[in-house]
Amino acid sequence: MPDRAAAGRRATVLDDGANQCGKAAISGWRDCLLPALAQGLTLRLWPFAGAFHNLLAPDGIAVAETYPAEAMVQTGLRLAGSKRRQSDRSSLAPALHAYFTAWRHDPVPELIARIDDGFGAAPEGEDAFDSLLGVLGLVRVIDGAPDGTETGLPGDSAIIRAVEGWVLGQVDPPLPPAPA
Repeated sequence: MPDRAAAGRRATVLDDGANQCGKAAISGWRDCLLPALAQGLTLRLWPFAGAFHNLLAPDGIAVAETYPAEAMVQTGLRLAGSKRRQSDRSSLAPALHAYFTAWRHDPVPELIARIDDGFGAAPEGEDAFDSLLGVLGLVRVIDGAPDGTETGLPGDSAIIRAVEGWVLGQVDPPLPPAPA
């Protein structure tokens, strides 16, 4: 089922064509969720299992959908060029460093090096870049805005909880950029 297009993002399809995300979902299920279930951890699927912050507990895993292009909108980052090219990804390094500073996070030296390098020349560099964007969107929701308000969570809609679901951090219209 496709996600509908909205301001600042195009529609996506789970398992069809160039905009697919099905392979990534299968990898996440296989590499993360199945091992967690095998260890007896509780999986809490947001938004179906409740309010996001209530799902964050040490005895389990909160599972939420993120979308790298949406995270770019949420964080106010703008990539000139293609995320498939190492040089274009590395050109975003100054903005990523500024983002970390604005949100008062100190990335480990290994991450700083990967960002500066554009996540390497291999095709997997795009996947690592996408993962970082997803994490930045997640951190933005967990941390809230610098003024202490909650960011990127939909209202408590019955249709979202019962049927549709939601991309974590997604808002219409997009959130303003991170503070300078």
